[in-house]
Amino acid sequence: MDWNDRSLAGILPSYRWMIDNEGDNKITPSFDFANAYNGGNSLKFMAEHLAAGKASTVTLFASDLHIAKGAKFSVNMRSDQAVKVSTILELANRKKVSIAGDKELTDKWSEMNFDIKKYEGQKIEKIALKLTADKSIDFKAINLGEMTLTNGQKVKQISLSDAKVTDEAFEEEGTVGGFRLSWQSDANKNNLYGYEIYQLNDDGSKEFLGASNINAFFVNALKRGKNINSTKFEIVPINKSGEAGHSVTTSIKWPDNSLPKAAFVADKTVVKVGEQVTLINQSNLATTKYKWEIEGASPATSTEKNPQVSFAKAGTYSVKLTAINEKGQENTISQTALITVLDQQVELTNFALNQSVKVDSFTNESESGPKAVDGKLDTKWCAVGPSKHNITIDLGKSEKINQVLIDHAQKGGESPDMNTSDYTIELSNDNQNWTEVVNVKKNKLGETKDSFKQTEARYVRITAIKPTQGADSAVRLYEIQVLGLKNS
Repeated sequence: MDWNDRSLAGILPSYRWMIDNEGDNKITPSFDFANAYNGGNSLKFMAEHLAAGKASTVTLFASDLHIAKGAKFSVNMRSDQAVKVSTILELANRKKVSIAGDKELTDKWSEMNFDIKKYEGQKIEKIALKLTADKSIDFKAINLGEMTLTNGQKVKQISLSDAKVTDEAFEEEGTVGGFRLSWQSDANKNNLYGYEIYQLNDDGSKEFLGASNINAFFVNALKRGKNINSTKFEIVPINKSGEAGHSVTTSIKWPDNSLPKAAFVADKTVVKVGEQVTLINQSNLATTKYKWEIEGASPATSTEKNPQVSFAKAGTYSVKLTAINEKGQENTISQTALITVLDQQVELTNFALNQSVKVDSFTNESESGPKAVDGKLDTKWCAVGPSKHNITIDLGKSEKINQVLIDHAQKGGESPDMNTSDYTIELSNDNQNWTEVVNVKKNKLGETKDSFKQTEARYVRITAIKPTQGADSAVRLYEIQVLGLKNS
């Protein structure tokens, strides 16, 4: 997965870009995210043309670096074609010195060293790299992954201890988890580069999860593997010489999600005789088989995941679903009087249109609560802030309702990322005692239709639990329709 941490970023080049080409050479520098060195990226010098024996010099850094006794200067680089590299150092006395690398570049990452012993005690004010080739190069990439100047002293290795999981959260039926890790370290600012965090697999391999420069790390949205009951993490300390020290491990246990859990909804709950109804299975991932019993329906039983049925006579009918896992374990749920069948054409009325509403907050008058029930898609109710935003619609009197249609951000012309992800719908007759009839999670649609058994209610409350697809906490609802049958 993509990751970034600005506190772990390397020192970026001071100059973008200072290039001195001999002859008709042409070098184009850029950041290369496809060919990364040790995570992150690298600098790519695209040699559109590098003539044999002609140099191209790229000045990269302004600096104020003292060359201590025993200091070492090196780069880690690679090239699609053999290239010679020298460093051009501008010293404090404005003198420029050229130092050849100790090897030619190949297409493999390798460390190249420059002998700076004769310049000990002096100060470097600019650093450049000079690229030359014995054979002409055209449209080949040369990559710089790391540039290192040390004072020659050995850096102490780092040891860790007391790794633990301080917090955990599971989603999607225990198939995805988030975990906060912490540990103790004997590192100090003089020897610490950072910590690398890995997931250890049963086959002995390990996967890089990310890095940190503090004694904590959050593992975000880790997916659980098949038949995995626990996961072990390794934290590896890295010192400023790039050496791994004494690592520590900690682990988490995944919740048991092998038991089936039955759940379902219907695409509509009030229909005329003979009209088709689709029963939509929402059972958990452990469920592998389904057993439906639909009162008064044709067919009256089914083993399909999402059966379609119809009813030959008017009446009110119940539906039962049994969810079965691979071991044959069962879980059953029934919804009584779920389907209402009429011997006449079904015409639903929007009881919410232009009715009174109450909201927890709104951004301004042009985005206030009434805008969500005004019948227009160019207006919306919008509320910001961290709370779970809600809107309550007063239908004026008790009505027979069975469906709620919501137009989310995308229907109003905004990004799909702004569509409401998680929300609930509750009904009440007194605005005090509420019954939840809909609970939606991970919605991505710009227009949603939620059906429930026909219920008499005056008040409808919609609560945005997770207002968008991401971290944005602003809810955006362009239109809400509360549909039902007019009282005869």
